[in-house]
Amino acid sequence: EAGLLVFVNFITQCCGCKGVVTREMFDKMQHAEIINVLTKDFSEESVHYPLSSLGPQWKRFRTGLCELMQVLVFSCQNSLLYDDYLFSSLLDLLTGLSDSQVRAFRHTSTLLAMKMISAVVQVGVSVGTQLQTAQRRFDAESSKSPQDQATQRLEELQAAIKELLEHREDVRSLINAAMRGVFVHRYRDCVPDIRAVCIQELGLWLRTDPESFLKDGYLKYLGWTLFDKVTRTTGTRRQTTFQFLPVVMPIFMICLLFVLKGAM
Repeated sequence: EAGLLVFVNFITQCCGCKGVVTREMFDKMQHAEIINVLTKDFSEESVHYPLSSLGPQWKRFRTGLCELMQVLVFSCQNSLLYDDYLFSSLLDLLTGLSDSQVRAFRHTSTLLAMKMISAVVQVGVSVGTQLQTAQRRFDAESSKSPQDQATQRLEELQAAIKELLEHREDVRSLINAAMRGVFVHRYRDCVPDIRAVCIQELGLWLRTDPESFLKDGYLKYLGWTLFDKVTRTTGTRRQTTFQFLPVVMPIFMICLLFVLKGAM
């Protein structure tokens, strides 16, 4: 909990917020209450915060922030990722911040949540590969005659398969929670940069794990992107569409390949 509190304050500082979450606040208050306290000294309309700042140092800041989330997930992929506390608590906070009227909170938390899930998707692919390998070895051992079977080996493989199945469900739960809590609300945000974050990461998920994400439930979000309408903050629809083309076109090429493969 102490480590999570440090990370929570790190996130608020990355938003440009000078408020501090105390241990008492962390222990006694819900995330929504904490966010309300932090919001009091923050202008909802402020567009000046680290992620919106220009210059090479702020570009490095964004890169480092994204890499941090990846390193955090990868370093916990064999333990804390599945403990039902650290990452679920972190995602709950990011979900609350992403629903804030404060643009700095919304933008920063959306980026962190999407980057976290991108790393989780990669872990999910790894878990799936390990599960296939363990299942294949179990089937090979089971196919042997009873006198040739290694009972202890079968038990070990069974235990490994059970654990990997649980890990796969934990990964899916995190992804689904981020989709419901963050993505579906922010992919149509009034701020183009926030919309771009969501679609860019969705594109990465599709390329990383097409078996899981190349489905109507995810592809439907790309249709809206191509017909992104004019809002008070966007410029023209053409500008927004071109902003997403480098991400969208490779995805549609993947779809086309799958269609052609099925037709053969």
